[in-house]
Amino acid sequence: NAPVPSPKYPIGGDQPKVNTGSATWPLDVSAALSEERNALIVAVVNATETEQTLELDLSNFRSAGTGKTWSLKAADLDAQNFVGKAPGVVIAEGTFDTATKVMKVPPTSIQLFEYSAA
Repeated sequence: NAPVPSPKYPIGGDQPKVNTGSATWPLDVSAALSEERNALIVAVVNATETEQTLELDLSNFRSAGTGKTWSLKAADLDAQNFVGKAPGVVIAEGTFDTATKVMKVPPTSIQLFEYSAA
């Protein structure tokens, strides 16, 4: 729920009446139900070079106690994978406690949080 910064345009440029962005700035967040409607998947992109936090309010979704997570992590925004070299971008699987309301999102990462329906 961080405020979106004011737009910065060159002198003489048109200024919008409403700032672009969302209440989750600087994170990009989206959510979807699985096709079977038995899981909620929340995707979080942190394209910054600092750790961010995200508070999720899922009061209208009853979830099981443990969820699955997949993380795409890199050392920086220019990281790449090359054949025969150590990967610069890796995918890590894990679990998390679905009662956790505040998520820590590592820098330059994409994370998927899967909440199974109770």
